[in-house]
Amino acid sequence: MKGCTFKDCNFGQLRVYESTAFEGVTFDGCTVGSVRAIDGDIEVWEPIAIRAQLEGRGVTFPQAQAPVAPSVVAVGKTDPELRDVEKLIRYFMRSTHISESVILMKLGNRARCFLDDELPNLLHHRIMVEIDNRGSGLQRRFKFGRTLEIINAAIAAAQGSYGRFIEECDRNE
Repeated sequence: MKGCTFKDCNFGQLRVYESTAFEGVTFDGCTVGSVRAIDGDIEVWEPIAIRAQLEGRGVTFPQAQAPVAPSVVAVGKTDPELRDVEKLIRYFMRSTHISESVILMKLGNRARCFLDDELPNLLHHRIMVEIDNRGSGLQRRFKFGRTLEIINAAIAAAQGSYGRFIEECDRNE
């Protein structure tokens, strides 16, 4: 990204890769909930560590007094259950509902675990709800029972913890 200024923006999560570079990019009065380094499979949530990650890639923060020392690093691992939910959220950016067959396709070898363990929990907490299947066959269909805004905020606040994600969703019901 080159020569961009973002003013008073709120980013729930920024995903960056080893190849991601920013040239002349400014975040003026912006907030970032988390930064996920995809290639390194790490995520940071703490504001100073977020700034360090972004400054290390070339982003400037004009309202900050001084750059963060490059040695500041906060590494966080994301629970696989929460990673499953995040993958499904990306699907929901293009659709309002999802079928079991799409879940199987999107989650690959984690799909069976999701359907057996995580989905019942998400249904119980009404984070996802089952809807009528209007097509043929016996597969089930689901939609989110909360707004994407609430779900994204809960993911950012969860700091990689699936249990904390559930708690945040319940708190913002």
